[in-house]
This record gives sequence, C-alpha cells and structure tokens, in this order.
Amino acid sequence: MGPQASRWWIAYLLVFGAALLAAVHDRHWAVVPLVAAILLVGLVATTGSLRAQLAVHLAACAFAAASTIIALVGHDLFWAAFGVFAMLVLAGLVPPALREGSGGRIRTEELVGRSVQQAERLLGYPRNLQPGGLGTPVLVRVPFGPGPDGADRRAGLVVTSVAVDPAGPWIAFGVAPAAFAPALGRRTRDALQAELHTRVGGFPADLRPARAGARLSTDDSRCKIST
Repeated sequence: MGPQASRWWIAYLLVFGAALLAAVHDRHWAVVPLVAAILLVGLVATTGSLRAQLAVHLAACAFAAASTIIALVGHDLFWAAFGVFAMLVLAGLVPPALREGSGGRIRTEELVGRSVQQAERLLGYPRNLQPGGLGTPVLVRVPFGPGPDGADRRAGLVVTSVAVDPAGPWIAFGVAPAAFAPALGRRTRDALQAELHTRVGGFPADLRPARAGARLSTDDSRCKIST
C-alpha cells in the first residue's frame, strides 16, 4: 500500500552500474567497492522491508570500508580519504533510516514492539506522508482487558499488532502500556495479531510512505483506545 518506488532508480542503476563495470575493466580495485556502495544505497528505496533497508545501508558501509582498506594497501591516499568520507556519510544515514525509513516498504509486523510514536514516524505521519491516505491509527487495546491508570497516554504505548484495510482506508494498532506489554515472541505475536483481526478486521500489509511533494490532506481522526 502506498506509491511505487520512483522510476529514477532505473537510471541510477544504469549510470552507476556502468561506472562499476568501468572500474572493474580498468582494474581500479579501490574504486570498485566504493561505486558498489553508492549503487547499493541508491537502490534502498526498492527494498521490500525495513530490515532489508537496514541491511542495504550496512552493506554500503562495508563496501566503503573495503574501498578505504584497499586504497590504503595500495598507498592511494586520495581514494582512501574519499572512502573514509563516503563511509562516514553512509554511516550517518543509518540512524535516520531506523527512525523514518529510507523510502522502501515497511511490513506491518515490523512495527510491532515499537512505541506508537515510533511506528507513526516510520509511516510518515509527522510529515503527512502516510501510505495511501491512511487516517490516524485507531488504537485498540490488545491484549483485551482493563489497563492501569495512565494507559490512555499515547506516549507510553507499545504496538502489539497491526491491521490495515485499504478499502477504508484505515490502519489500527493493537497497543498495550509499555510497562505491561507482553513478551513479543513469535507465538505471542501471532496470537495478538489474530485477536486484533477478530476485533476490527483488516490485514497485514507492506506499506510505503508517500514521497515528499505528494503530501496528503487528511483529517485528524485520532481515536481513544478501545476497551
């Protein structure tokens, strides 16, 4: 759910793919992993999960580090310095990617275990870039039961399950107070997801926030937690 990846990645692939082949042809081994790093990070928006986005970023950092080492071994100070610079820049992209994603898809199960605010940030809500015009997430107490005092404060809630219905469109977060959230092992996750589905319907989904420049206008239909 959400927009397709920008088609610019095709041109990006052609340009840096050609540069990579040229570096291999010229046997410029310090440049090969550096170009590979730049190529990888440019394709992160085509990935299908948040975990894949992180893996691409880390692989790009590793290639930049390899480029630096190869350049140092070959006493090529220019490319060694460039490799260090690239490594620092690429490493600097990792924290924002963990907080807000990198333009690739995010699986709803990857939101489980995060705070409501973290999950909303990953889906682009603070920037009004939520996927497919989804309204503000409806919060449903999952597991069902009375909550302790203060349990209706969004800042202290952890996502335990997620359901999406593109026909609405709407998204619901099963939530629990952070201090009382169950251990989210595989079986527990499956049980909580089934409970949310039974109560509100919806489905798991792969979500991609809208691109900047295509901001959506949605009313704030924030709901209190269902009990």
